[in-house]
Amino acid sequence: MFAKSMAVFGDCLGENIPINSLKLRKITHSLTFSNEKAMRELGWKPMNVLENFQIE
Repeated sequence: MFAKSMAVFGDCLGENIPINSLKLRKITHSLTFSNEKAMRELGWKPMNVLENFQIE
């Protein structure tokens, strides 16, 4: 509720404010992409991150 209030206040002050309704929506909603097209059209084969991740 506090964040929403600050976002509405930011809307009134302009785009250069650290928080506004658009920025709040971007950081609080999920954003998911599909790799289906890259796999289908480019033949891309993604690696399993857990099996291929190494720290050097």
